[in-house]
Amino acid sequence: MKHRLFSLFLLSLWVIAPTNTLLAEDLPSLYLKVSKAENNVEKLEAFDQLIEYFLIANRDSAMFYATKGEKEFESQNYPKGVGTMLLHQASVLMDEGMLDKMRVALDKAQKNFQQISDQQGLAKAESFIGVADGKSGNYTDAVKHFLNALKICQSIGYNRGIVSNYLRLGTVNDLVGNIDEALAYYQEGLAIAHKFKLVDEVYILNNIASLYGRQEKLDVAEEYLNKALNLSDTTKDVRSRLSVLSNLGTLNVARNNPKKAVEYINEGIEMASRSGYSEEIVRFLLVKAEALTLQNPKDAEPVYFQALDKSKEFGLRRLQSDILASLSDHYALQGDFKKAYQYLQWKQDLKDSIVSIEKAKEIANLQSVQELNEAEAKMDQLNLTAMKNTQNRNIILAIALALGFGLLLSVYYIVTIRKLNHALAHREEELQNSNAVKDKMFSIIGHDLKGATGNILALIGLYRDDQISDVERNYILDSLEESATTSNETLDLLLNWGKMQIKGISIHKSTFDTDKVIQDTFRFLKLTASQKQITLLNKVEENTVISADADQFRFVIRNLLSNAIKFSRNNSKIELVSAIGKNHFIQFSIKDEGIGIEPERLPHIFEPFHKSTPGTAAEVGNSIGLMLCKEFVQRNGGEIWAESKKGVGTTVHFTMPMV
Repeated sequence: MKHRLFSLFLLSLWVIAPTNTLLAEDLPSLYLKVSKAENNVEKLEAFDQLIEYFLIANRDSAMFYATKGEKEFESQNYPKGVGTMLLHQASVLMDEGMLDKMRVALDKAQKNFQQISDQQGLAKAESFIGVADGKSGNYTDAVKHFLNALKICQSIGYNRGIVSNYLRLGTVNDLVGNIDEALAYYQEGLAIAHKFKLVDEVYILNNIASLYGRQEKLDVAEEYLNKALNLSDTTKDVRSRLSVLSNLGTLNVARNNPKKAVEYINEGIEMASRSGYSEEIVRFLLVKAEALTLQNPKDAEPVYFQALDKSKEFGLRRLQSDILASLSDHYALQGDFKKAYQYLQWKQDLKDSIVSIEKAKEIANLQSVQELNEAEAKMDQLNLTAMKNTQNRNIILAIALALGFGLLLSVYYIVTIRKLNHALAHREEELQNSNAVKDKMFSIIGHDLKGATGNILALIGLYRDDQISDVERNYILDSLEESATTSNETLDLLLNWGKMQIKGISIHKSTFDTDKVIQDTFRFLKLTASQKQITLLNKVEENTVISADADQFRFVIRNLLSNAIKFSRNNSKIELVSAIGKNHFIQFSIKDEGIGIEPERLPHIFEPFHKSTPGTAAEVGNSIGLMLCKEFVQRNGGEIWAESKKGVGTTVHFTMPMV
């Protein structure tokens, strides 16, 4: 807990101080200012203010208006406006962790600023590239870019830029442990910011306080924070004051002074709510919960859940992950290791979901590029056809002049072209299949393998806690064994499946009794089901023997049962039954009493990248597992389908051949 609290001192580490103090109620007038601007200079100023507000309140809106502004200024041939909008886009991409796309935006911004020799714009872009390097952990290159930007700012007397780069040079030295150098840069920037009354002075004081706070020199940290708080009264800059209030709250938590911490936090929540800064509201609630934990852990729980609800409401998925981690710590300190593990599992599931969404977007972009390439290939084919027609006319003319020679030449030409076309078509099909396998493999690894390995890391963290009992330690060891076994089995399955897709290796069918596979699966899922008080019932007939790939059958059973648990209500039951089907097949059915599936979604649940809904305990995931179930069932000669009624439950059926 103490480590987590001190990390919050870094809240303003990469912050660029905003240039306006716009409140939510001012937005309508600013929208009007954008639409009524009479020239590019006025429009750029209006876009700047609007985007800087949304950079704090809603990054999606900030990206929308930055993109819109870029297009408008491009149509007006106004490079300064285009470059500035690209810098705003880079800021959003930085917050989202999309550093490669951030660099693309910065390269375009630099070209626009170079076109008009805008030194101030070039300095901002250069400094931003340094931020991208710093975010990537490439601190050496980050320092080079900051120094280059600093040199440009000094040559043109751009004091705001000089201060910003001193702040960033201080930050990067702070991160690598060069404390003396960090303080020297901070003090250089502080002197200039104080001389010219720049709002950056508050941010530098805040960063110096962060440095001392993480060294546990709390008296010195508080001194700088009080200076920053008093100064923020005069600057009227909302974001800087919020950062200071947050750090003062955190400092008093570290000092075991929760009452004072809550006073600062409540002021911050009120100010953030009034200004429409949704993300800051959630951050303050998280610190408040940690402060209340010091007084009475039970009082903290509603605040944790309020922060969690707000993070879901505002769509702050990464901050939601931090709250789940804090809840895990909260329950671990109280000795409730089952709940601690549960929240760590949900944190890992949410992390996997975020990665899956980002990967799905990347795959969609790749598919768009491939569609464009296919369209170009079709154009090339049309051109080739036209060329062939011309060649055929020439051949006909040659035949008219020399029938015998032309006939032989035509036959040779046609045979050769057919062979080439056949070879090209075969090669194209192989490449498309290999590319599809690659996309599937990456997606499957993210869905099935990362979840299990993430559970292992979570369990190790709980196991190292000195406060757990021997009973709890054995419980964790059992869970570790189950997660490790699942990871190994899943990895073997993925490798075999990938080989089968690429090399055409046949599946490994065998004749086996399903009892052991089903019992092992029930034992593995018992812990997960018990967390929701769900009863698992195995009603498969004894000595049920099938002819199929055992590993693929195990995967299908485990995945379908896991999904049933996810979407089942507490204190319900799940049944696995079997029956003799048509054409010498065994039909297996997994029936739950869960939330059911909407009729319009039911036909699509086995499709790849079909959007999955949250489970009854907010579990997250995607449809890749169901897509694999369908593929494995079909490869073994069976069929899979589902029946569902919204609010009543779902039954998934699949068939496997009997001996």
